[in-house]
Amino acid sequence: MEIQQVHIARRISQIKYAIRDLQAFAEKVKAKGMDIYELNIGDPGKASAGFHPPKQIKLGLIEAAKHDFTGYAPAQGDPMLRHIIAKRENVSPDRVFVCIGLSEGIDHLAMSLVNEGESILVPSPGYPLYSTVINALFAKAVFYKTDERFYPDLKDIEQKIDPTTQALVAINPNNPTSIIYPPTLLKKILDMAAERNLLVFTDEIYDLLGFKGEKPVNLHTLNPDATIIRGSGFSKNFIYPGMRIGYLVLHGEGTNTMQLPLTKLGNRRLAAGTWEHNLAAWVGLKVYDNEEKGLDLKTDLYEEYNEIKKTMDQSERDRYEKFIKSIVAALTEMMSGKEKYISMHEHLENFKRELAVRQNIVYQDLNGKNGINLVEPQAAFYAFPQIDVPAFKDDMQFALKLLETTGVFVVPGMGFSPILEGKYFRMVTLEKPERLHEANEKILSFIQDNG
Repeated sequence: MEIQQVHIARRISQIKYAIRDLQAFAEKVKAKGMDIYELNIGDPGKASAGFHPPKQIKLGLIEAAKHDFTGYAPAQGDPMLRHIIAKRENVSPDRVFVCIGLSEGIDHLAMSLVNEGESILVPSPGYPLYSTVINALFAKAVFYKTDERFYPDLKDIEQKIDPTTQALVAINPNNPTSIIYPPTLLKKILDMAAERNLLVFTDEIYDLLGFKGEKPVNLHTLNPDATIIRGSGFSKNFIYPGMRIGYLVLHGEGTNTMQLPLTKLGNRRLAAGTWEHNLAAWVGLKVYDNEEKGLDLKTDLYEEYNEIKKTMDQSERDRYEKFIKSIVAALTEMMSGKEKYISMHEHLENFKRELAVRQNIVYQDLNGKNGINLVEPQAAFYAFPQIDVPAFKDDMQFALKLLETTGVFVVPGMGFSPILEGKYFRMVTLEKPERLHEANEKILSFIQDNG
């Protein structure tokens, strides 16, 4: 008797994620004894990169666990974390939604915005999760073009806005290109969106990681009244991808209607990540902001607690007070210890310096060699070279053969957009310099051998 197979929903056919989709093939190559250069995933926390989160955030995590913040975190995020984010963004706390990584925030955003047949404009190239979650809802991800510098093409955006368009996504700094958009361009995007009564979702997960040219500008600062949802988090800026703490912030009165759907979507999964990580994020932001203001690190550590304590019963108050007291003591000990104290700003500046060194290695090694054209990265840890390889029908075939032959694992450009002209690949530049040089040499030799 033939066994009847389980029915699979149509939406699964829409789920594609190029960054992970080649992993199974890479494992087969690795099983044959090939040394794999893992340049496919932007994970600054992986051991081979040599980076780690600031100690202040890890301190917060340890102390939160010690004080038994081990139950379900509030569905929209710990209230102290929401309050400190709200102050940074100049909004009320009920307009802040903590997510299990910004990836979940993207999912919630799409589910809240589009019905079947409606659309969202996304950049070409852009982070592939956007098109995946939109298409899985049987809506449409409409890719808008970028120019030779990977700046959004305003004319193309304008031509592609139609009655089905519900939002426009801007990723700044951009993934996969590591390009920073200038403020004048961002202002034009905002003006165009306002004319069309269109929401702009700005993905700013890398906004503290600019190291060349203009500092990345947070979009909402250009027009506080504009209809904007801002996405950010701790995975990249604070070198803690395993933390899985991201957040969405609603700016402008036009986003008022988003509060209810985002609340509902948060409620259905009980908790916004672990409570320990929520509180570690609060500690990180509190210390970072105090450093920014030139204050003692322990200044106003009870500020957010005093804003929320009236909503708690006595047992919760006791727990929060003991936790904050332990943070004061731990910071005091850290600052007076035998080891040199490294501020969060110093830690992140060191990180950016290392990113710049590694990006420069890739740029100098590859650009202009063997038909490679690379727009120089300005932020983060990605490079997106264009390649001239007529022997390969597309960049997927190129990436597979490169992996199989050399062990260099990159992501094909077609995974970031179906409308790119030419062949590209994205490589992550987090590996140590000597390892990057080796990978670059293998890429160049491979192209030369297959030219």
